[in-house]
Amino acid sequence: MAKAKDSKVLIKKLLSEDDEVVTEVISDLKDKGDESLIETLLDLLLANPSYSVTLSITDLLSNMKHKSAIAKFEELFALPQYQPIAHHTLSILWNSSFSEKANAHLSRIVEMGITGNYATLLETVTLVEGLVAPFDEAQLLDGISQCKTFITNHKEDERLPLIKQLLAILSELDNHNSEIPFGDE
Repeated sequence: MAKAKDSKVLIKKLLSEDDEVVTEVISDLKDKGDESLIETLLDLLLANPSYSVTLSITDLLSNMKHKSAIAKFEELFALPQYQPIAHHTLSILWNSSFSEKANAHLSRIVEMGITGNYATLLETVTLVEGLVAPFDEAQLLDGISQCKTFITNHKEDERLPLIKQLLAILSELDNHNSEIPFGDE
């Protein structure tokens, strides 16, 4: 019960108009935070906070170590409501220990990049470029399909060179993925 009360107090402070109070609370969360506040932090990012608050949140989430916190972020990061902050969530993925689990969300990560702005797409390319096989074949093929569809339907888009780069990376990952032996082969 005390933990729930503490969380309510922390949430109230996180929603403060005073950036100094908010960054202080975020700093305190590094030591005593819990996964129940991750959604609040993502919602705070959606509210387009100051640079210092944004930096504090992304730093905190990028350095998550507890499995329950990482699992909660994994559950939330790709929800459509967080698309406006996809460049932040993808950056958090890239900079965190969660990046090992990104393979399981490859299709959604590609979708976030393709439907996002230039910065989001750049984060996607960077993240995908650093992933290591093996991959779920369906996730990989869906990502490739999304890129090809975009290229076919958006010939004049300024992001086209980055989409083509993402497609090349995904195709290379697919080639490498098929070279990995399974079982006793």
